[in-house]
Amino acid sequence: MFVHINRCPDENLSTRVLGLPSINISSLSASTKNLLHRAEIVSFDGLQGDCQNVIRNIIRAIGGMNDLTILELKSCLETECFLDNTSHQVDVELPMLVRLYLEDMKNLKEVCRGPPPLGFFEKLIEFRLFRCPQLHNIFPRECKLPNLKFLTIGRYVKSNVVSCRAAALFSISVARSLTQLEELSINYIEELKQIISEEDDGDDMKTEIIPTSHSSHLIFPYLKRLFVSYCDKLEYIFPISCVEGLKQLQKIKIFSLS
Repeated sequence: MFVHINRCPDENLSTRVLGLPSINISSLSASTKNLLHRAEIVSFDGLQGDCQNVIRNIIRAIGGMNDLTILELKSCLETECFLDNTSHQVDVELPMLVRLYLEDMKNLKEVCRGPPPLGFFEKLIEFRLFRCPQLHNIFPRECKLPNLKFLTIGRYVKSNVVSCRAAALFSISVARSLTQLEELSINYIEELKQIISEEDDGDDMKTEIIPTSHSSHLIFPYLKRLFVSYCDKLEYIFPISCVEGLKQLQKIKIFSLS
């Protein structure tokens, strides 16, 4: 049950690593629950059994994963939402989670539905999302990502599978929270029109105006590397009001845009 997950070589990570292929979370044995409860790095491949709202059901089944630092979900075909918090329950916690990888989630529609529990995503350093062709909403506008440094959506190689179907990656409020983002890689999002939405995605859907002199420095102030490929409907990279804040940008690679 061992799995290898790519990670930064300069980090001193724990060896409590657990990989579980084709497991049913509705019928976990006591010993498996105990291992998952103590694991720091977990990979689920082909997860089954009551996992449409996957993270809440996993935590409920296990009884907590307070030591978890890296979570990988792959080919979990039942999953429609990573975290559904529309009922505003607060019993879901992954207090140490710093890396999240989602891959080949063919029926995933939303990463987070409704406002996330307070602080839920705030320790994330890295997020990778590969081949989730039904996904249309990645980050709700209430989501805060103040420690995220590396965001990768879609592999940086030619593929026939779309990464997701989002028309915009971030609302302005989410973009403002990304104060530590260093690398942004966006590939194979065929419906993507804007990286940062021009509109506030609240109920009134009114356009949010950003005065350059006051807010531009708040948008991606530490972004160093930007890669964009195979996003045929992309209208522009960033709103003009954000450009002055990109003082650390060192490398841009953009290709195969129609």
